[in-house]
Amino acid sequence: MKKRRRIAFVGWVVALLAFAVWFALRPREPEYQGRQLGWWLQQTGTWMGLSGEEIDLTSQEIEAKKQQVAVALREMGTNALPLLVQRLVELEEPNALSRLVQWFNERQEFLKIGLPRRPPWAAYASEAFRLLNTNAIPAIPELAELFQAEPTSSFAGEALLAIGEPSLPVFVAALTNQSARVRRLALQSLGEFGPASAEAIPLIVGIAAGSNPDLSGIALRVLSEVETNCARHLPLLEFRLFDTNHPLDAAFVLGRMGPEGVPLLARALTNESRQVRIGALAALQPEFAEASHGKAGAPTDYGFSRVTSLFNSKCILAAASFHERAWSFLEPAAWARVVQHPDAGVQRMAVDGLKRLGLSGATGLSFATEGENSSTRRAAQTALQALGVETYSGAITRGSRSAKRLAMVFTGHAFGEGGDIILTELARRGAKGSFFLTGEFLTNQDFAPVIERVVKEGHYLGPHSDKHLLYCAWERGRQTLVSRQEFRADLAANIQKIKGAEVKYASTHAPSRSLSAPIDFYPIAERPPFRFFLPPFEHYNAEVAQWALDMQCILINFTPGTRSNADYTGEADTNFVSSQAIFDSIVKKEREDPHGLNGFILLLHLGSGPGRKDKFHYRFSELLDYLAGKGYQFVRVDELLEPKDTE
Repeated sequence: MKKRRRIAFVGWVVALLAFAVWFALRPREPEYQGRQLGWWLQQTGTWMGLSGEEIDLTSQEIEAKKQQVAVALREMGTNALPLLVQRLVELEEPNALSRLVQWFNERQEFLKIGLPRRPPWAAYASEAFRLLNTNAIPAIPELAELFQAEPTSSFAGEALLAIGEPSLPVFVAALTNQSARVRRLALQSLGEFGPASAEAIPLIVGIAAGSNPDLSGIALRVLSEVETNCARHLPLLEFRLFDTNHPLDAAFVLGRMGPEGVPLLARALTNESRQVRIGALAALQPEFAEASHGKAGAPTDYGFSRVTSLFNSKCILAAASFHERAWSFLEPAAWARVVQHPDAGVQRMAVDGLKRLGLSGATGLSFATEGENSSTRRAAQTALQALGVETYSGAITRGSRSAKRLAMVFTGHAFGEGGDIILTELARRGAKGSFFLTGEFLTNQDFAPVIERVVKEGHYLGPHSDKHLLYCAWERGRQTLVSRQEFRADLAANIQKIKGAEVKYASTHAPSRSLSAPIDFYPIAERPPFRFFLPPFEHYNAEVAQWALDMQCILINFTPGTRSNADYTGEADTNFVSSQAIFDSIVKKEREDPHGLNGFILLLHLGSGPGRKDKFHYRFSELLDYLAGKGYQFVRVDELLEPKDTE
């Protein structure tokens, strides 16, 4: 027992001596306002989520704290830099003292010594370099040595990135490092700087064309950020797009190039390799194409890493649809963009691709019919005739003229006083209608009985904008008035409320028909859940039609030729149209059109509010009787526009 105590006593003495030596020899930290550097570094944990405490700060408080720490670091000056570098590479590995304590604890049971957990100094120091930015330039030589060494390259690279453009020569030099990991980190860092890294282009191209698959792929992607004229590398990109190792990386570059990259991506959309098609689909998506390039001078939150992550997510989305052997809903939107390419050959390729997509290709074909190339226009017109639909500026405006079928379409936003009468008259004849409702209509409890009947009685329920926004101007040119993000948020909110209504009032009525004929160049088992979308104010432009297609929605609008869409006007309005005039315009169109109202999308409003006394829904029964007497069948809009029975 005495021997064990003597061993413990000796161990304690050794530990205390070691601690005393460490304490005496440790570097003295600079101070600011009576606080040492280590204390200021630990303050970064309050906004990095590393402090181990529950801290609830507002964005203004966080920004103020960042400024306070930044001032402290600058005031401590160059004296702080060596210690920051030391902290930067101070990993969680045990130091001499902790190893001694561990040795002591393992060799006796009498007394266990505990040491406090070490803070994540590397993360704190990295954030400190970000706050210092160019004030940390004197640390570059020491950081460069650390970056060239594989064990310390990661944290050193983060610090060099934070310093900014003065660190560029370090990353360029590292492209010839023997370590593949260091070269990869250097490539990624150069990508964050964008065109400011132009001096590295020859080395980047060499790596991209090389035989190391782990590096050549990332080098291709970095090239798209650094090079301002990637078109001069098209032979390399074409080779990489269609080889087995780098189709996604090459597609990434081609998507960043703009119009010059579209011809190769169009070819890739019909390639037999699924991976090649996935890359092309991702590269043609707007979120990726619109992402900003890295900015000269310093990396940004919107630079290379963000764009790479965005592209990868698009690839995963496309791959998931292929994995499930379901038709890719990205395809129609991609071809619709390709068909607007200025090259006539690319346009014809896109028309051929759109023809294979059935009704979901109608938006892109509509764009083609309004282009400048006469050959493309004729091909697109022929394709639309085969589908049996008519379009305008990306929206379907009429179904097939070959059958006496029409779609009664109703929109609802602020008013719905005619809903019950309309539904009752449709039910009395076993007819189906299509109801396009805004999010505000769907959440108005006064209209809940109407919405319930729409769902349970098997009518089509589609979106009409959440807040009934005006997407584009009324003036010639129809300039878009909302951003793509605003449009997406508005339509997504509307669709979510429609789904809620469908679930709440679920019935056993037959589901809507599919909207696309099979594509013949790869196998398909299922087809996508596209929705028809009738824009607010029945007003839109080609950009809105494309945005809708990106969200799996096919834009439709009423068939021109009658005044039915004016049933919302009030007597005090200068554009007021009476119910009799509306009725007469429908009768006149039916008599004078060689095809009558075949394929018509006849639009009415569920209500007009207190501003109109002459409510057209009181004439609705009379209108249905007249049209039924002429032999017309009233069908849902999805049934009207389906080119053929696929059941």
